Amino acid sequence: MKLGEKAELICKSDYAYGDQGSPPKIPGGATLIFTTTLVWMDIQMTDPELLEVANKMKAKGNDKFKAKEYKDAVDCYLDAIEHLDKMNV
Repeated sequence: MKLGEKAELICKSDYAYGDQGSPPKIPGGATLIFTTTLVWMDIQMTDPELLEVANKMKAKGNDKFKAKEYKDAVDCYLDAIEHLDKMNV
């Protein structure tokens, strides 16, 4: 899933409340359907992965700079720096 993406989670009664349910709102044997939105992720990247992303963002920033899209270039460079700051070196 990507940030902001929605997913539907389906839980059959065996994995939810079973035959007894949870009266009065959930009857016995009910299948539960949850609609969720991914709002936050905490991904632990290795130093080589962080460096790879930083280099990609730097290259993207360079492309934006050459295209005179300076604000977007700065955003890319700042993103690259954030990834470098997370490295354990």
